[in-house]
Formats: sequence, structure tokens, C-alpha cells
Amino acid sequence: MGVDLKFSPQLHTATALRSHSAFVNSGDWFYAMADTVTTAKFVPELEKRGAAKIVAHHNCKLETKIPILRVQNVRLQYLLDCSNYYSSLFTSFQAFGVTGTKGKTSIAYGLHSFFLLLGLPSVYIGTLGVCYGRGLHENSNTTPGLFQLIEILQEAQNRGIKQLCMEVSSQGLEQHRVPCHMFNQRAFTDLSPEHLDAHETMENYFNAKSQFFNPHYPIEGEKFEVYCLDRSSYSKALERISGKSVLHYGLKLNESFNLSKPHYELGKVNFTLTSERGSYDFEFPWMGFFNLENLTLILQIMLSKGIAFETLQKLSSNLETVPGRMEEISGHPSGRIFVDYAHSTEALEF
Repeated sequence: MGVDLKFSPQLHTATALRSHSAFVNSGDWFYAMADTVTTAKFVPELEKRGAAKIVAHHNCKLETKIPILRVQNVRLQYLLDCSNYYSSLFTSFQAFGVTGTKGKTSIAYGLHSFFLLLGLPSVYIGTLGVCYGRGLHENSNTTPGLFQLIEILQEAQNRGIKQLCMEVSSQGLEQHRVPCHMFNQRAFTDLSPEHLDAHETMENYFNAKSQFFNPHYPIEGEKFEVYCLDRSSYSKALERISGKSVLHYGLKLNESFNLSKPHYELGKVNFTLTSERGSYDFEFPWMGFFNLENLTLILQIMLSKGIAFETLQKLSSNLETVPGRMEEISGHPSGRIFVDYAHSTEALEF
């Protein structure tokens, strides 16, 4: 969908854009996403903290000396304004984002781990938390709130990080928490109904996720690549939405190589990749055909960044396993034990 809103007038006069009253400082703009009754409770705190403006819903009635800008959709306005105000921050990363039902965590965290093996500073944001290099920090949502995301990106920028690997949830997209235009590479795994509530349809579920591939949302973005799992039925729809040819990944269709001789064992997978440059044998400490699908996307992203097959082959056996995703618990006297996040019938069948 296109965004009909405009940037808020005099946005440049703000010291910062906040959506949480407890973090407001003098000169900040506050975006009131709650109803009138709830927002009114925070007005004294906002006045005490020196908020310069309140952006509120068009029918929100507040008694305050703080100037109020009324808009149709505060969440969307916040995303639009942040996209403008923090533009240099959002464009300072080589950003990869992945959405879909399954595979998001393994792909995003695996890509992040590969960057670290290459000596490239990276930040991961997703279900497991936030990781600036090594060590996970807790995160309440798969896709954090926009205010929290900005803080994470500012910290990453201060650390000299250029690579961003992020999971993008449908809820994050529906609540306008994702500055989609910042992502240079965007991937769609596939959909399954396990996360639907009683009133949601697969069509609505896909429509929410498809916003990630709209080149005009929330503002016009730069050129980006679209990847889709080869067995997904949504490739054509993604092409219509993005206006781009979809790049496939998986066990059959890959843009940069042909995959052959997959061999699965407990704790590892072996396979051969063939391209115009030659054939390369790989071994990864991941297991299962679904993880091999994930790895084909990770390898394609790496190749798109100019990393040589030989380098990827050399590092493959050292790739970190994803916490809680077919993760082996070592040293148990009863035998080999694996922990996995699988929580649906379909996942258990895989």
C-alpha cells in the first residue's frame, strides 16, 4: 500500500522523537498512541519533562499547554516521521530482513554468525534477542518497537557495525514498527497457519507480511533484492507487490549455484554447490533439509556481497549453531540430545 501521509511540519525542530513518556527530554516530540483517557494520564509528566509537541489521534482531547499535532494514524505518522528524522541512521547499514512463518531465526542469526566468521561487525535482532557480535541481550518482541529499534541501531552505529540481520514479524509490520525502506535485501520464507488467531485468515496474514516488499512503504526506498523459498506459492504475488523479479533459494532453485548430493547426519549436513566457477563441497554443523534450505539463502546473500566460494567453504564447518534450533546439548551421559523450538505438528514432521 502507498502512504498518503506527509511528514509532520517543523519536524526538524524536534530534539528527538519519542513514543514512551518516561524517555522524553526537553525539546522532544511525543507520539501518543493510546486513547484520550490513557494519554491524559501522561500529560503532567510530559509537561514536566519539557516535551515540545504531542502528536495525537485526530479526535484526542487533551488539556495541556504543549502544542498538539493531530493526525489520522499516530503509529503510521511516527514511522513516517522517524524515517525522515533518522534517515542517516537507517541508511548507514547493509540491512537484511526476513519474514515468513518458519526459518526467520535460523536465517537471520545464521547470517549474523557468518558475518562474524568473516570478521565483519554485525548486529542481529529477532526472536532470540539482540546480539552486537557475541552474547544475546533480551528483547521483548521478535521485531522491537520503533523507539527501541532506533536505540539498538544507534548503539550498533556507535560500535562501528555496518551489517544488520533482522527478523520481521507480521505484528511488527501491522503496527508500523518497521522502517522497511532501510533493507537492501528482503526475504520471504513461506506461510503456515500455526500463528493465526481465530479471526485471521491466511490472506490477511500474507497481506500483513507483504508490506515488507512494498517499495513505497513507508517511504520510497532505494533498490533492494527480494528472495523467496523455491517451494513457496507466493513468488508471483511478491513480484507483483515489489515490481521486481524474485530470486529463489532452496533445494531446487538458486540463483548463484546448483545444489547436489545432500547428505544428512545427526549434527551436520554435507552437500555440493556447482557454479560456473567450479564445484565446492560443504559441511555445516546444522541438520535437516529445512536447515539446508536456510543455508542456501545465507550462502546466496554472502555471494551477493562478493564473498568467494572458497572462503565460504573454508568457514562452513565453523558456523555457530542457532540457540534452540536443533541445538545439540553436549556431554550428556545418555547419548546425543538435541533441543529444538518446533511447536507445531508440521514442524515436528519436518
